[in-house]
Amino acid sequence: MKKCSVFIMLIFIFSIAYAEAAGKDKKIPFDFPDLKQEDVAKRYVKHAFKDRKNPLFRFEMIFPKDWKVINIKEPSELPENGGPVEIGAFHRFKVPDDPKSDILAGIYITAVRVPAEWTDVQALDNVTSYLMKGHSFRVLQSKEYKLSRTTLKDMLITYKVPKDKTYWSRITGFKVKDDTRAYASGKKDILYLVQLNTSEKDYKAFAAEAFYMAKVSLRLE
Repeated sequence: MKKCSVFIMLIFIFSIAYAEAAGKDKKIPFDFPDLKQEDVAKRYVKHAFKDRKNPLFRFEMIFPKDWKVINIKEPSELPENGGPVEIGAFHRFKVPDDPKSDILAGIYITAVRVPAEWTDVQALDNVTSYLMKGHSFRVLQSKEYKLSRTTLKDMLITYKVPKDKTYWSRITGFKVKDDTRAYASGKKDILYLVQLNTSEKDYKAFAAEAFYMAKVSLRLE
């Protein structure tokens, strides 16, 4: 992969917003005003990979200080068949300093190889369908952001798991070129996907802002 620096600083003024489910709830928090740097310094902390030698897994982002790093890993390779690999996990516990307490929300970073001909939006839709396989999900809200070279997508879905527990999941992602190797099955890109899993109550209370800040601060080096 060529060394690159990608800032996912989404340009909200030029965004195209639409609801994919009937009866869009205008009270659902989706985007937030930019925070002042002094507020970010007080409330947030930067997380980054410790080993920056692997060209496939070099990123950093910011999270609220009461979110904990659960797992940051750099596998030496990604499956060519499109299997997703979790490379980062961050949790918000009910008691912030007690990892044995209930998990209120989690944000997960996934890397997956996808066909180069897919757009960023197609890649996000296809990988989301793969991740949600076995679950019946519904899109609550969705936005597309037109950037200079591509269009990105950001969506909020809801789905149920056994025992009728309902989750809210916020998902976005973007592609970068993969020049690390040649593939017999055609050119590949790497999709980096950011996913939040939580409940409706906790999404509206605090998790939406945490996802938003992770999204707009995500940086690949």
